[in-house]
Amino acid sequence: MLVIQSTNRQVAVSAKSAAPRLAQAKIRSDQLNTSERDVIADLFAVLETLVVRNELPAEAQGIYDQAVLMLARRWD
Repeated sequence: MLVIQSTNRQVAVSAKSAAPRLAQAKIRSDQLNTSERDVIADLFAVLETLVVRNELPAEAQGIYDQAVLMLARRWD
């Protein structure tokens, strides 16, 4: 029984670590539904708060800044 629980835990950890890569692939494929786009917009709002507080590492802030500029250009 212990081996089964350990295996299930390893599978869960593996799936959890793969989730961000799968999300990135879906975002890059540009096949998002409305609720997924809303979640990404909410994520940008959280990131903006962290930027304003200067709580993001420099690399993350650079990526955020680049993403915001790219999205802003799409609306011009």
